[in-house]
Amino acid sequence: MNNKLAVFESRTFSNKRGYLELSFGMIVSIILIIAFLGVASYAIIKFLDLNKDVTSHQLVNNLQSYVDELWQGSQGSVPQVLTAPKDVTFVCFFDSSSEARPGTNRRMYEEIKDGAQHNENMAFYPIGSSQTDSSYFEIRHINITKTTTIKNPYCFENVEGKIHITLEKKFENGG
Repeated sequence: MNNKLAVFESRTFSNKRGYLELSFGMIVSIILIIAFLGVASYAIIKFLDLNKDVTSHQLVNNLQSYVDELWQGSQGSVPQVLTAPKDVTFVCFFDSSSEARPGTNRRMYEEIKDGAQHNENMAFYPIGSSQTDSSYFEIRHINITKTTTIKNPYCFENVEGKIHITLEKKFENGG
């Protein structure tokens, strides 16, 4: 009988270059994965910003077409619900040629008025929240003096991405 115990040979790798190449390959793979995730995240963020821009312009265009439609008629009152970007707290109509009215937020009025151009009469508040080129717009065919008689600025709150506004045109003698 053979009383020998077979012991496996212990192999030591004298060439450690294989380990280094495997580690280097894994490191490159991890770096590439991180780079792809970064590019994908950037693209998603830019797409969401584009969505805010589209929503802002869509609100302005829809409001203008509702005002134009009512303006062409003789009189009426039409409640509208407009979709607004989530970052916009208020949609405000303002008359930059007159002062803030008592009972309105004077700081808000000054902030809106400071950046407005001559013809602009509507703003997204806080200023810069709409992610568009401008927070200011001109809505044609609005009697801004009459609209802001009691409140200047006259603001509508954004409630869960919706602005509830009633457009009204009354027949008046003499124009």
